[in-house]
Amino acid sequence: MEQKFRLGDALVDPSRNQITRGNELTTMPPKTIAVLNFLVKEQGKVVTTDTLMESIWRDSIVSPSTLQQCIAKLRKALGDDGKQQFIIKTHAKKGYSLELEVNWDNIDETSNQQSIAQATQKRVLKPQHYLLLTLLLFTVFFLFYQRYTPNKVEPIYFDTLTPLTATDEKEAAAQYSPDGKFIVFQRSNGFCGNSLWAKNLKEHKEYPLIKDLGACSGGSFSPDAKQLVFMSKSLNDQATNCFNLMKIDLDKAFKSPQVPNVILNCSRGEFDQPIWLNDGSIVLLQNLNKSTKLVKYSLVSDELSDFHFSENIELYSSTYSPELDLIAVTGINKNSEHILSIIDNKGTVLSSHVIKHPSALAFLMFVFPTFDAKREQLIFSSGKALYSLSFSGDVTKIQANINNEIYLPRMSPDGKSIIATQGVIDTDIAEISFIQQKIKPEIPKFNQVYTPYPSIERSIFRERNAKYNPSGNNIAFISNRSGEQQLWLKGENTLKQLSRFRRDSIIMGYSWAPDGASIIVSANASLYRITLDGIIEQINIEHPIIGVYGWSENNVLLLKSRIAGASIMLQYHLSLDKVIEKTTQQVSWASISPQGRIVYLDGNHQFRELTASTAELIPGLQGKFTNGSFVMSNDVIYSINREGEIWSFDLTKENYQVIRKINKRVMNISDVKDNILLTQAISAKKDVIELSSSYLDGD
Repeated sequence: MEQKFRLGDALVDPSRNQITRGNELTTMPPKTIAVLNFLVKEQGKVVTTDTLMESIWRDSIVSPSTLQQCIAKLRKALGDDGKQQFIIKTHAKKGYSLELEVNWDNIDETSNQQSIAQATQKRVLKPQHYLLLTLLLFTVFFLFYQRYTPNKVEPIYFDTLTPLTATDEKEAAAQYSPDGKFIVFQRSNGFCGNSLWAKNLKEHKEYPLIKDLGACSGGSFSPDAKQLVFMSKSLNDQATNCFNLMKIDLDKAFKSPQVPNVILNCSRGEFDQPIWLNDGSIVLLQNLNKSTKLVKYSLVSDELSDFHFSENIELYSSTYSPELDLIAVTGINKNSEHILSIIDNKGTVLSSHVIKHPSALAFLMFVFPTFDAKREQLIFSSGKALYSLSFSGDVTKIQANINNEIYLPRMSPDGKSIIATQGVIDTDIAEISFIQQKIKPEIPKFNQVYTPYPSIERSIFRERNAKYNPSGNNIAFISNRSGEQQLWLKGENTLKQLSRFRRDSIIMGYSWAPDGASIIVSANASLYRITLDGIIEQINIEHPIIGVYGWSENNVLLLKSRIAGASIMLQYHLSLDKVIEKTTQQVSWASISPQGRIVYLDGNHQFRELTASTAELIPGLQGKFTNGSFVMSNDVIYSINREGEIWSFDLTKENYQVIRKINKRVMNISDVKDNILLTQAISAKKDVIELSSSYLDGD
């Protein structure tokens, strides 16, 4: 339908997607004009929502709210609104109808051109309007000054979701090429290793880029987009943090998988998140003993130099925009606030602001943003929703058609679509005995995945950190089965949700009371005590609590906190209601026995025992491997070694022994009593998807 027509005092020109009303000229999205054309054809009749969706978006997957957005735009342009509805009427649970008569005759083209000219003339600045010129110059200067701290940007509604990968393998961490013609992503058929792949978005053809590597992370294109750098390590080094900076030639990789070149060995430091600047240098995030900083690596001289460091902020994320030639870094300051800093290509800080977490986001949630260069802002995900982040730290929710958990979003170069990882990791709690047993191979039921050991309470969501009641048969565990992280309690024939924390809460850890009557939980940097009846009481402690390691019989809690920007271990006496000890040593994991004996892993993953005067290395555990955590029961330590075996060490007898072999899908041991509780990986259902906006596609 290309013929012009009138609806009341509005002139509609379908050929140009324009609606002119008085002196206002509005250019509409093509899909919106298509909705109006359909209603015009059926003038006076009720057109169902399904009919409109099927006719206008026949080849796309969109939600009904997309149609609602179109109707709202039409009403605004035509001078209608949702209350009066004298032009477009909503019929509840049915659809819409065009109530106003369509006028195809008496369209005065001269009048129409004058109307359009008047609408256009409003935007022209006449030379004699000196006052307006002065105001305009002031505005331009103000906007230039505010370039690195812009105001909130009204988010676009991303209403169309398109799957880009659809295999049984796990795909994640996708990013667009600089020209937007293909994507690079990680693909894994297991839980440890992965490889880099590329996909041509037009031809839908996939290419494996590398071979003979075990795990990859990060990734950044060279300025000419012909090369890619990323972090990787071999399959033999899965237990270490030894990631090398690697480089591949993409033209060669598209022809056959390549063995990448090591350009920066991990022996020179622990690096992550490489970004290739327009000047040819590479900036990396370097993890130090108790801090982090950005360093610059020269491909020409093979030299490392400091690029950005802040004594007051512990950095954890960095991202780069070649279009703006800006770097954005996020970190945590001494007040446990998340800070966004915008840095130029010389390492100069242009702006630094606190990220203003809205109430829907947990205070402790880490923000890993990427650039939306077209709108001079950033975007990030909370897992359940997408958000825009202004350079001044303002957070605004992005309306998007999301029906699953979403991670690592990246904006396309043209700003019209977002690529992201969608899906969930499925983990379960299992209980096994100390004695190795032969288990018959499991025959999965219809539509059921493989579980290495029988789950104590099977779900398709993430369960973890199960702990026995010290004086009963209950088992507590953290689960996402209700849609957000909550503490659950399993009895002999019962299962109930114990906590009721708000949406997007983060549970950092918990511990049973020695008498088994209550549980201490760290959630959203606060400490709570929950009884088995679900009665919750907040414990007011002056420091933010980001972990719970245990609860001894002398009523001392072993906690993890962040004070003055550093992560430290606290001993908090519940009866005295005060912190009785602070440990400034670097601690990656810790536990306290019922008798108050404290053992921890230091920054080098060495076991130490904390006494009143010092922290001594435990001789019998030197060189013994742990997968990053351990549990303690009656002064006996339990963990997992490199060979996938559970081992124990008796602190009193100084006796180390291997107990039994376990399945490689076991992630960790969470508690020991008469049996062993563990967390096992069932599946990682993650795929790459693309979100786009029908208002921007121009179709």
